[in-house]
Parts: sequence; C-alpha cells; structure tokens
Amino acid sequence: MNKKLEKIKKDFIKKVNGDYNFESEEIELDNLDKACLVFGLDPKIYKPTDFSIMVENEHGTRFDLDELTESEMDVFLYILNN
Repeated sequence: MNKKLEKIKKDFIKKVNGDYNFESEEIELDNLDKACLVFGLDPKIYKPTDFSIMVENEHGTRFDLDELTESEMDVFLYILNN
C-alpha cells in the first residue's frame, strides 16, 4: 500500500479521537469538486477501521483513498497535521 495512504489513514484515526461522525476539513480536488475524508461505513453498525476511511465529495459520492492524486494526498496530509 502507498505510504502516503497509510499515513493519511493513521493521521485521520488520530484526529477523529473517538468521534466517528468526524469529517476532515474540505479540500478542492483536481477536478474542482470539494471533498473531505469520512468513515465509509456507518459507525453505529460497523466498527470503524482505517480500511473504512473514504473520500466524500460535495455531491455525496464516496470513493476510495487510492483514487486520490498525489497532490490531493499531500493536501489531506497537511490539513490532518495542522
């Protein structure tokens, strides 16, 4: 797995601090959509894991982290650590 993806997952879990409804700050993707990181599975039903972290765009569409570009990953890493 990509080291940046592993770091995003680790940093997101740390930032969540038990609040499984947490959403990261929104960023602008390369396609100009706005998006944030969320848990992909309903935490009331499933135990949240780093494997269930997804990207959700402004239209409500969710997709896997590995669909992010390198520059998008860099932005998410920055906002998770600042």
